[in-house]
Amino acid sequence: MYIKKLLGVPPLLYFSCSPARVTPNPSTPYLAEGYCRSLNFPERLKSCYRSSSLMNLNLRSILLVTTVGVVCYIVNYSFLSFMLTNYPWVAKAFFGKGSWWLDQPIYVKVPYVLVIAPLYEELIHRRIVMQFFVTRGETELGMLISSITFALHHYLFGWGWFKAVDMFFVGLVFGAIYIEYRFTGSWLCHTANNAMAAAFMIS
Repeated sequence: MYIKKLLGVPPLLYFSCSPARVTPNPSTPYLAEGYCRSLNFPERLKSCYRSSSLMNLNLRSILLVTTVGVVCYIVNYSFLSFMLTNYPWVAKAFFGKGSWWLDQPIYVKVPYVLVIAPLYEELIHRRIVMQFFVTRGETELGMLISSITFALHHYLFGWGWFKAVDMFFVGLVFGAIYIEYRFTGSWLCHTANNAMAAAFMIS
């Protein structure tokens, strides 16, 4: 269940601002001709399609998405550490052949993990794949498909199937952030997540 549903905002409000591409549901009186109409919702929820500009995220939003990214990494790291410690077979299933950047020097690893990977992965899997479904009113399906492509992306880059499954659930987190905070939010969340990994590389 994604963030806006937790806030109790009707699902059609998330994507109904796509001009002419989403047919309004007649049963929802606040929608007409594909545009959101104002009710007594907070001002920040009236616009479904927020700009990708960082300026449209306030400090509280930035802290929230970065915190989600950090917590996601900590939870994920703790789970994987437990699995790798107690079940030796997980190592092969997780690392697979190993992604290309694992054997690179630190001055290649860190920029890739911290800057390049979050940017192009969010562009592909959230901004392109997920947004394709969001604009058609299939938000939940978009979260699912984009998380699958996100998992397959890592598998094709050399990681094992266990890592791919792990990335599927991480992709769901980034997808939930994308629905609420658009591309900038999911990118910041992803960057915060990868920053933790980069910190471990340096230490």
